[in-house]
Amino acid sequence: MPGVHGMGPTLTFDGPLHVVWNGKRLRYFAGTDYHRLAFEPEVQHAVQLALQQQGLSSGGSRLTTGNNATLVQLETLLARFFGVEDALVVGSGYLANLILLQTLRPDFDVIIADEQAHASLLDAARAVQLPVSFFKHRDVESLQHTLNHIANPRRALVVTDGIFAARGEVAPLGDYWKAIAAVGASLLVDDAHGMAIAGERGRGTWETFGLSAENLYITGTLSKGFGVFGGVILATHALKQRIVEQSAAFVGHTPMPVPVIAGAAAAVQFLTEHRERVQRVQQAARWVKQHLADVGYTVPQDAIPIISIAFPEAERVRQFRDYLLDAGVFPPFNQYPGAPAGGHFRFVVTSRHTEDDMHQFVEILKRFRNA
Repeated sequence: MPGVHGMGPTLTFDGPLHVVWNGKRLRYFAGTDYHRLAFEPEVQHAVQLALQQQGLSSGGSRLTTGNNATLVQLETLLARFFGVEDALVVGSGYLANLILLQTLRPDFDVIIADEQAHASLLDAARAVQLPVSFFKHRDVESLQHTLNHIANPRRALVVTDGIFAARGEVAPLGDYWKAIAAVGASLLVDDAHGMAIAGERGRGTWETFGLSAENLYITGTLSKGFGVFGGVILATHALKQRIVEQSAAFVGHTPMPVPVIAGAAAAVQFLTEHRERVQRVQQAARWVKQHLADVGYTVPQDAIPIISIAFPEAERVRQFRDYLLDAGVFPPFNQYPGAPAGGHFRFVVTSRHTEDDMHQFVEILKRFRNA
């Protein structure tokens, strides 16, 4: 089974909507490039132009010779896209949480984490030697209970994913914020799978719940909804300056290659000019999930483009895998952390998929269900 042990299957992309696996070209309803911006001509052109003009290396730490003008431009575009004062781009989404927590370490005595929080949040907490307490997954009552047993909740930082990668579950940030604000604690949201996907303008899960970014710490990535690579921290000017002065990981790491930075800037600019792509992916998610529910699949009725389908019997998993291959669809089975016990098929619909693509996808899954 692909993805059960060790690495996942070895794939080659063949355009935005197909992969080649074991010599077979298959339709691709998977991954995390939710708009397939990696294949957008404007993005690819920006990468090619930067490669020709500036080469590959970013040239060093941003405190020396690596503060490239394209990187500064990307941060300006991100701040505008998210409607915040400033943004800081770092080498990866995983690294963003470490860099932020290194900076915030003097402000907090304890981390309170969702029990299924992304490993990057927990690794960052351990790296800065902050104790971690856990609350039950997406359970506001458990969070309240944990907060009530903290000696000084004003020095507690609650951390959670905005959208949990495996099954697309959304953290109830509105309820969390009420509990957190009531005791004076703080909230950090890793919105890697919410940026460019959730909210009316694609600003993330905090926008979905009507929260203000000024009251939160928000990290994320450019490798999911923006389709390129790199980490991002939404910030005020003051927080950004603190990071530059206090985070050893920020000071010591080299930024992404300039062509990648240019591609990310083009992707952010593209989505700024084409916010309808955000609405399109949300509409696609709702449509597909509704039609799958109509034929008996248990899927949440929301606008998150992640569709988790699991079977308790190993034989049924094998049958579904073989059926998908016969139908010309890549079987995205995996056991990534947060997946149901025994693994699941993690499908994704994107803003690049056409109505015909989605109709065919639903029909294929419907036939298996009715077989």
